[in-house]
Amino acid sequence: MHAMTDPTELTRQGLVAELNSKAADRTVLEAHYGKVWGTTELAIEFEVSAFAAPYVIVKQKSDNKVGSHVSASSSLLFRLRGRQSLSSSGLIS
Repeated sequence: MHAMTDPTELTRQGLVAELNSKAADRTVLEAHYGKVWGTTELAIEFEVSAFAAPYVIVKQKSDNKVGSHVSASSSLLFRLRGRQSLSSSGLIS
C-alpha cells in the first residue's frame, strides 16, 4: 500500500503552531474572534463531519449549513475572521 500524502499538512501544521503560540483564555479569544465554543457547546450546536487540525468541518444543527471552525489547543473552537473558509456556506465571516 502507498502512504497517502496531504498537500495541506505543512500549511495546517504552521497554523497549529501559530495558534498554539498565541494560546489565550476564552475571554481573549472571544474578544478577538467572536463566539467561541467548548467541546460540549460544539456538540449541542453542530455535527462534526471531519477534522484536519486545526480545521473542523461542521454542520450547524439549526439550519444544516456546512462550514469550518478552527480548534485551539485549549479545546476551544472559533471562527476565523478574514481567513478563507473551507466552505462558502457563510458560517465563516
